[in-house]
Amino acid sequence: MGQQDGDNNLPQGWGFDLKTVGSLIYHFALPVEFGYDAYTVQLYKQEHQGKAPPKNYNNPEWMAWRAAKLTQLMAKINKEVKAVRKDAVISLSPNSPNFAYNKYLQDWRRWANTGLLDEVIVQVYREDLAAIKSELNNNDLLSINNKIPIAIGLYTGPFLKAKSVERLKQEIKIVQKSPYKGVSFFSWETTLWFLKKSSHHQVEQTFRQLFV
Repeated sequence: MGQQDGDNNLPQGWGFDLKTVGSLIYHFALPVEFGYDAYTVQLYKQEHQGKAPPKNYNNPEWMAWRAAKLTQLMAKINKEVKAVRKDAVISLSPNSPNFAYNKYLQDWRRWANTGLLDEVIVQVYREDLAAIKSELNNNDLLSINNKIPIAIGLYTGPFLKAKSVERLKQEIKIVQKSPYKGVSFFSWETTLWFLKKSSHHQVEQTFRQLFV
């Protein structure tokens, strides 16, 4: 997970002209079980008087140290991207703050509060409508939404068992009654319900009713 000093050519190495790109979307994190590679272990030892990382990957100090390294990387990316294009939008699609930190060492609450993110699309992939409503009332999300725009990511269902348009319509209406800035959809092979449970006409009419 380490980043070598002097590696300051991130925009130039991405394979496109950053000056023409208005939005950059990141979903990078480190599963809490990770961090035991040779480079990271050596770096940890250098900063801890030769002491090896705890074997318990849920050790709070070990988690905080790895999360801080991800934050340092995010800060570096933000600085270099903004240096190339000041109006570039850095966007992240994480899980809710506590889950993202505990499972993926992703301290995006801090990233939002310190100006490292411009917008966030939070993954609220739930099967139960009550669970969606509960997540939208998350105090952390509501607080961050006052600092940067937050949209809600909804899941259209697995490829072989896509949600119906009517079901997704219910989820969209829940989001629209909340203070968040919009919705985004995640699907596997397709979001085209005419291949699944709903006709193309029904999908188009539903979206027109909801968003036009």
